[in-house]
Amino acid sequence: MNINAPNFVPISDAKSPSSDHTQDIKHPGKSPVERQQPRKHQNKPRSNRGKGSNRPQHHHHNSSQKTNKAQKGGPLHETHAHQDGQILSNLANTSTNKRGQVSLNHLLNFSFPERQAPQPVYAQRKVKTSSYQPYNKERFLNANFRFLVNPTGDYTVNLADPDLPINWADIEQVLISKSIPPTCPICLSQPTAARVTKCGHTFCLPCILHYLHLNDNPKKAWRKCPICYDAIYARDLKSVKFICVSAVLEHAIPNSFDQARVTNTPSHPVAGDLVDMSLIQRSGSSTLAFPISSSWPIPDNIYSAYTRPGTVFPPWHFTPDAMAFAKFMLASPEYLKSEYTRDYKELNDGLTEAKEWNATEEVQFFNSAIDIITNELANVPTRDTSDVSSSISTAQAILQAVQKYEGKRAEMEAKKAQQNQAEQHHLVDANVPEAYQQHQLSRTGSSSVLSQSTDSYSSVQPSSSAQPKPSDSAYSSPSYYFYQTADGQHVYLHPLDIKILKQEFTTYDKFPRSIVVRVNDVEESTLTEELRKRFKYLSHLPLTCDVTFLEVDLKGVVSDATLDHFSNELRIRQRKRNERSRREEKSNRLADAREKQAKPTSWASGHIDPGILHDDPFFTPSTGENTAAAEEAMLSEALLASTVEERGPRNAGPRTVWGTRAVESREPADDVEDEYDNWGEEQVIVNKKGKKKLVLMSTSARRRL
Repeated sequence: MNINAPNFVPISDAKSPSSDHTQDIKHPGKSPVERQQPRKHQNKPRSNRGKGSNRPQHHHHNSSQKTNKAQKGGPLHETHAHQDGQILSNLANTSTNKRGQVSLNHLLNFSFPERQAPQPVYAQRKVKTSSYQPYNKERFLNANFRFLVNPTGDYTVNLADPDLPINWADIEQVLISKSIPPTCPICLSQPTAARVTKCGHTFCLPCILHYLHLNDNPKKAWRKCPICYDAIYARDLKSVKFICVSAVLEHAIPNSFDQARVTNTPSHPVAGDLVDMSLIQRSGSSTLAFPISSSWPIPDNIYSAYTRPGTVFPPWHFTPDAMAFAKFMLASPEYLKSEYTRDYKELNDGLTEAKEWNATEEVQFFNSAIDIITNELANVPTRDTSDVSSSISTAQAILQAVQKYEGKRAEMEAKKAQQNQAEQHHLVDANVPEAYQQHQLSRTGSSSVLSQSTDSYSSVQPSSSAQPKPSDSAYSSPSYYFYQTADGQHVYLHPLDIKILKQEFTTYDKFPRSIVVRVNDVEESTLTEELRKRFKYLSHLPLTCDVTFLEVDLKGVVSDATLDHFSNELRIRQRKRNERSRREEKSNRLADAREKQAKPTSWASGHIDPGILHDDPFFTPSTGENTAAAEEAMLSEALLASTVEERGPRNAGPRTVWGTRAVESREPADDVEDEYDNWGEEQVIVNKKGKKKLVLMSTSARRRL
């Protein structure tokens, strides 16, 4: 074997055992072309080791023989030579790694799959849902006030969307439901000819005119609101009518926790109150919701006889229950005239009172307010157009037709009920088989005789007129039934109690028209999108509206079997109620403890020395007899004691210009004079830079304090 023969990389062969392994060649410090060149071995092959002599001629002869065989090999040898050339070319094109190693995996026709980058794993962040919403005055007015609007406007979109505010220019009057009449924030009395601003604050008309007159710039027609600093204009002032509401029939004995709530808001129900609630019906395609009565809901045949199909008009102010439950209603000219007349009378009474009190500054503003009301009264006849008159006539005709229809239907149902009772009595008295009785009762539409027993399970039965037929509905969309307080406040029955009533009466339209129940607990909330989706029957209310749910005691309204059916739910609700009351009591105790710690010790103890009260004449209770004489004697005694004290030797000495005793100096006068004598004269000192400095020299070496 020739040691100078080149060492080639073996060809990949499936039969060769070495072809199953990957070989890496490392040539540090050389380029890829130099690494592919054959390397000459200087060491001898293993087969020639141990033999004493080297035979280079023999190796040269073997190499020459191999070369001749390669040249004479024919096509097979040319194929191997071509494969060797491809291998070398592949080696030349193969890239190396950082260590200079060449991968020979391509010789095995093998390659590793591409390494996939690991996918980053991110923890899902909890999205914090915030119920905070910025203040919007239009939304506030829409959620808390009700309106009387101009009858010539178009309010179709407002009937479909409760969140859409009404144009301020179309509003004639604002209705505010209050249990206690509010006061004007300027004069602190009940408003005279009350007016509301666009920001929702109410004032007396003379007071707000006086405030707008006190403007630094006479060219500026507006001024900031004294409450919220919003811009207010005289042209934006609207008439206000306060409606006193109270649905509480009997107040419970308030405890210490509910005393403030009952005192401040007597109309707001609390636990233990007896409240009156009415059954409300609302169509799914409208925001009109009124108590079920002889005038509501309007039958479809009557409504279509006076109006075009599919049209819905807003209620008027004379519509039954509209002033208490309607979000907005149309104002007739007669109604506006009566309201302006009331304001005119209040202003005249206020003007007379101002003259009696010699309030000359207020007289001119009362006169200005009277002029404004007079102009409004003069403009009322111009609003009484033919279209408005025809609309009023149509609405009144519809109401009369509905009342007649309900009266006739009530008579027919009463006759039918009497006939059923007579037939039942005849069947019971006669010796008739029970199967025949059931057959006859099924033909007449009555129930079983056994179900007509006197042991009725409900003390409140639904009236016959409270069961309108599906064909009598004013709209084709589904209707919602719910209970609301009879005064129109946003106080509703708890959903669990409605579920119990549904179990008792099977259908909503068979619910009793009104119920009087005892309140167990009160749950207050604000209407949001989530709450609106949960309780679809409240979809007619605008967002941010304050709503209250009452948990009531339904004993006497439903049977004991129905209450037992919901005993588990009622028990859970009672447990939650107890837990909430315990938390409230604990928080109240902690607040009282913190308040006591913040007060001084003498205040926190609440103990006052009785000697102070006994010696001080201010705390001496009066007997009620000769009070004036006793006060004069006490005053003269105090003056005499003060005079004696001033004339005593203790008060002798110099006096001030006010007559009080002068305070003596703590240092003797001689020392003060010596102190001033020890100071020297002023001297002028010139420093190195030529600047002069004035210095006061002292002749005393004593340190002065």
